[in-house]
Amino acid sequence: MKNDKSLNDGESILPRIVQFSSMPKKGQFLKITLNADESAAMCAFYNLLGIDSFKAEISITRKTTNKFIIKGSLKALVIQPCVVSFEPVETNVDEIIDTFLIPASEIEHYMEKADEEGSLVLDVDEDVPDTYQNDNYDIGALILEYFAIGLTPYPQAENVELDKRKLDVEKKVSPFAELAQLKDKLQKN
Repeated sequence: MKNDKSLNDGESILPRIVQFSSMPKKGQFLKITLNADESAAMCAFYNLLGIDSFKAEISITRKTTNKFIIKGSLKALVIQPCVVSFEPVETNVDEIIDTFLIPASEIEHYMEKADEEGSLVLDVDEDVPDTYQNDNYDIGALILEYFAIGLTPYPQAENVELDKRKLDVEKKVSPFAELAQLKDKLQKN
């Protein structure tokens, strides 16, 4: 996953930087909620009418000296606009966070490889881990990725239906049929 959810001026929407060198050996536990500015920025970025609640609980543990396991949960109640009527629609976001994190310099070990014949070998059992550079990782950006996954892509208010008559447009001739008609017309001349 790409770790770069930010505002236009480069500020992170949900800045929660973890510094691995100062992390305790037993790991770190984070509870993340939103302040008013973060809530407003998320509403603008994700086209939301409001965020009623937002809570992430994250556990970061070391797998090795420089590899980490991030597990946790994200629960939120948001208000999205209905795609038909623009009425408010409540959406529950309930995501399980489970990520393996490695230094960016080691990502090549996890990438697709070719065998001796040049055929691509994919290991479907192994996920490509997320990466970090230097000693820092923005856990807030990771949470936002899971938040986006949990949103309803096309929220629709109850008892609202698309007016299919408005969707029935004149049946257009396909571009290929138009070319055939043009060809016939040119051949007649």
